[in-house]
Amino acid sequence: MTGDSQPTIEVCFGPQCSDAGGRELAKDLEASGLEICMGDCRNQCPHAPAVLVNNRLVTKATQEKVLEKVKSVNR
Repeated sequence: MTGDSQPTIEVCFGPQCSDAGGRELAKDLEASGLEICMGDCRNQCPHAPAVLVNNRLVTKATQEKVLEKVKSVNR
């Protein structure tokens, strides 16, 4: 994968992750130019919201944590 490739970013839209801000996080990530797909529950409810970046889990996800993971998978 080159530094210019768009990773697959899946934001959990399950009830706990949504309540913990997952849907808002998805909107923020899309606003920053990333393509997001809606994900199913990953049974990470105590660590919500959960995001997968190229199948690498980010728990208690924030925009900053997800962007850092995107950078790390593109190295």
